[in-house]
Amino acid sequence: MWSRWRGPLAANAVLFAALTALGHWQLYLLLWLVPLATWYQVVSRVRDIAEHALASEDDDPLRNTRTVLAGFLARAPSWRRTG
Repeated sequence: MWSRWRGPLAANAVLFAALTALGHWQLYLLLWLVPLATWYQVVSRVRDIAEHALASEDDDPLRNTRTVLAGFLARAPSWRRTG
């Protein structure tokens, strides 16, 4: 489990350390909370709508959503994941 969280934790530690060194540690919270409360919610909702829009109304749960292929950046963090 540690190998899965090592990269994101290291990146966040570097970001927090850099902002603290610049005297703006509050920006770290702002950079997480504002997108989480605004932009992330919009993007998640649009993606959910796109996955289920105009899909067939079969009783088969495997046929009532669309396949959404992830782009390069969306796949990038998963390169080192195992299992």
